[in-house]
Amino acid sequence: MFNDYFGVGMNSVVFQELREARGLCYNATANLNVTPFDKNGEVYFYTHIISQNDKLYECLNTFKEITENMPTAENAFEIAKSALLKRIASSRTLKSRILSKYVQSVNLGIDHDINEDIYNAVSAMTIDDIKAFHEENIKNRTYRRAILGDEKQLDPGILKSQGEIHRLSLEDIFGF
Repeated sequence: MFNDYFGVGMNSVVFQELREARGLCYNATANLNVTPFDKNGEVYFYTHIISQNDKLYECLNTFKEITENMPTAENAFEIAKSALLKRIASSRTLKSRILSKYVQSVNLGIDHDINEDIYNAVSAMTIDDIKAFHEENIKNRTYRRAILGDEKQLDPGILKSQGEIHRLSLEDIFGF
């Protein structure tokens, strides 16, 4: 539910604030991966923004602001909740996905279809639940940022204002 409200899709807070309301980027998303492959798997939060160089500073600062102080909009929450409930209600596990879904559930220690649990939990959720989740899991964390682009076209002052800079070569990234 957090992903649908905060960062995934065109109705999300991230997309609406960065693209629609302020016109700072071409695309923006934030996603909390909440389904690890096993009980010891990690949960991670990742984001991406596609912006022009001249809007980079404002875009990064706005993104940081909404990540730290998530805006709440009851109407947007209800739209996200309704969409998620419809998606769960209409989803089907078919063909080879049945086996992989079963193995994943066993690895997580789940012995039933978790979609029913999720559906019931989401049905009872309020915007305050999302806000509390955000406060506990997203706010006041340290994040790493990767900025891709032609370094000659990026303002070094903007980059330095965002934190320590580590330049990576193609060999660092791809291993060759």
